[in-house]
Amino acid sequence: GTLLMCMGTLLRVLSYRYLGRYFTFELAIKKNHKLVTDGPYAVVRHPSYTGAWLFNLGVGISLLGPGSAYTELGLWQHPVGLIVGLAQLAIIAYIGIAIGLRVQKEDMALKAEFRDQWLTWARRTPCRLIPHVY
Repeated sequence: GTLLMCMGTLLRVLSYRYLGRYFTFELAIKKNHKLVTDGPYAVVRHPSYTGAWLFNLGVGISLLGPGSAYTELGLWQHPVGLIVGLAQLAIIAYIGIAIGLRVQKEDMALKAEFRDQWLTWARRTPCRLIPHVY
């Protein structure tokens, strides 16, 4: 879990650095915006979200997986512990779904703004989040 969290963090930081001044937390196309297609953006179209997904998965494994305090203390066996654990899993799943929806919105916005350049990039880099998968 910790390794996934570290990998996710490093990938997000690298992605932010490649985006430079074009990075925002809100979906936005800036004045004189350029489409970033190199570095991690040459591997998948949304590497920052891949990093977030890896981090999120790592948190889930670290908090709730085998060897975690939650598991070792037997909290999965207690009714309240089960509810809290399932709620945490639901939050992790929600974040994963939110990432997937955000990626679709960003692709639509970038495609509308950059048209042919985006289509060329999308053909060269067909996967959104996971190389050779999705």
